[in-house]
Amino acid sequence: MVVGIPSEIKQNEYRVALTPAGAEALTRAGHDVLVQTGAGRESGFTDDFYAGVGVQVVDTAAEVWERAGMIMKVKEPVACEWPLIRDGQIVFAYFHFAASEELTRAVIDSGAIAIAYETVGPEDGNLPLLTPMSEVAGRMAVQEGARYLGRPSGGSGILLGGVPGVLPAKVLVLGGGVVGTHAASMAAGLGARVSIMDIALPRLRQLADIMPANVNLLFSTRYAVRKQLTDSDLVIGAVLVPGGRAPNLVKRGDLGTMRPGSVIVDVAVDQGGCVETIRPTTHEDPVYEVDGVIHYGVSNIPGAVPRTSTLALTNATLPYAMHLARSGWRRACAEDPDLARGINVAAGRVVHRGVADAFGMTMESLRALDAVDRRDQPRVRFKRLATNPDLPLPARASVEAAGFDIRSCETFRLAPGQIHAAATGLVMEMPAGLECQVRPRSGLAARHGITLPNSPGTIDSDYRGELRILMQNTGAEAVTINRGDRVAQLVFGRCLSPRVEEAPGVTETERGSGGFGSTGVK
Repeated sequence: MVVGIPSEIKQNEYRVALTPAGAEALTRAGHDVLVQTGAGRESGFTDDFYAGVGVQVVDTAAEVWERAGMIMKVKEPVACEWPLIRDGQIVFAYFHFAASEELTRAVIDSGAIAIAYETVGPEDGNLPLLTPMSEVAGRMAVQEGARYLGRPSGGSGILLGGVPGVLPAKVLVLGGGVVGTHAASMAAGLGARVSIMDIALPRLRQLADIMPANVNLLFSTRYAVRKQLTDSDLVIGAVLVPGGRAPNLVKRGDLGTMRPGSVIVDVAVDQGGCVETIRPTTHEDPVYEVDGVIHYGVSNIPGAVPRTSTLALTNATLPYAMHLARSGWRRACAEDPDLARGINVAAGRVVHRGVADAFGMTMESLRALDAVDRRDQPRVRFKRLATNPDLPLPARASVEAAGFDIRSCETFRLAPGQIHAAATGLVMEMPAGLECQVRPRSGLAARHGITLPNSPGTIDSDYRGELRILMQNTGAEAVTINRGDRVAQLVFGRCLSPRVEEAPGVTETERGSGGFGSTGVK
């Protein structure tokens, strides 16, 4: 599979979705990896780190999106990236669909397979790809909250941990999950008086065994939340409904009962927020004030510490990415139910209950989706010529790879600068209206400088000549192409996944064996 890593362009997002170590693991497994220039720089990984492990570094995000069968990102695609998403393409990232109907509809319209980090995991509620960033966000929520409690930042001027003879600040944590646990531990370690509120008594009992003495554990009700808000200096929103919108626990009217200069840090803002008055902000402009209470609504808190966050995230995502690249999304999700729970939108349909409920949409099962896809699957037939009685027909390296690898049926040598039309010994017949593009294999280009000079060449459905691949050696040394080597990829209209079949003959057309597309090969 071709795996693409574009640069993150969401404001103040400095993480990258794949480290050089992860890229090396993918290339060693036989996959091609494309990384946009500078994608890892802010996390401490320069382009030469990636190039050194066999990655092809490309200049533009458009090229990454166009060539990759799977895109790995940290944050959800922003509006300018939506037109780049392709039908059938896997996009593996944090999506948080429930916070944005516009994003949800854009991904539905694209036909892509959206696998959300935040919903991958077992039925027991453990979320292994959300956990590392929740750990970072919980700790940073206290760090940022303490900063804005300072008077120069507009806060009430209270030190979180106090000093001998002076009470420390009171910190209220709404939610006892990963974010809440790490926030409470951080605040307690600094000496604050901490209260965690949750609606799950078993979880509160678990926390009772691990939390220090200065952490109180309270069952959450509307009355209890209002009461705790009145004397809290720092409130941390840490509520999670996997895949769904966070409930509003703090209402607009509650702010009037809080102390002036109090601070709210709502980590749940990327799922709509658990504070009614919260809205997404950025690291450049992180806070605003409502009724005398400071609101911190940065939706990508871990992005401020990209080195730590990138390493923590990719340690967790790499095994799933390897599985997807090796098996394609259908087979990988059939083999791993935890991964299947990560699919939120697929082929124009919502398949996650939380996303469907957030916007009143219809949810469809993956099984029903599979039946529709198989019914609509077009067929592409290949007739063998005498020169190719035995080589494999064009096929994808994995189930969801973007292109079908096609092989040379001759052995030849390309000197530097030389161009040659490699024979395949195949004649192709496509359904009327289906289009096919011939694209280079990134591995040949990266390792040997072999390109297709007029790529992408387009093959129309009425072409009936032998498929020949125009190849050029742009490298400094001669390269030998052996019979059976994969020399290019066939990508069918909007990355449909046709059934490839061998046929004893193909239909004749008026165009016959004339040159096809922009390659000019006869």
